[in-house]
Amino acid sequence: MPVFQDVDTVKAWELHGISKDDFLIYDKDGKLLYYLSISGPTDTVLQSDAGFKAVLDLLLQVAK
Repeated sequence: MPVFQDVDTVKAWELHGISKDDFLIYDKDGKLLYYLSISGPTDTVLQSDAGFKAVLDLLLQVAK
């Protein structure tokens, strides 16, 4: 599974208008399925059990 990471010289998060803590989850064809903002309704804090489960569940749905 590819992971997108930003660097200071690129500032990709800024270019996409998102926060470094947001999640963009794409399907195998490159279609954006989920945009999870750190300030959105879905808990995405991976250090919490609920946040980890929420993100994991979406990733597993996409991986099917």
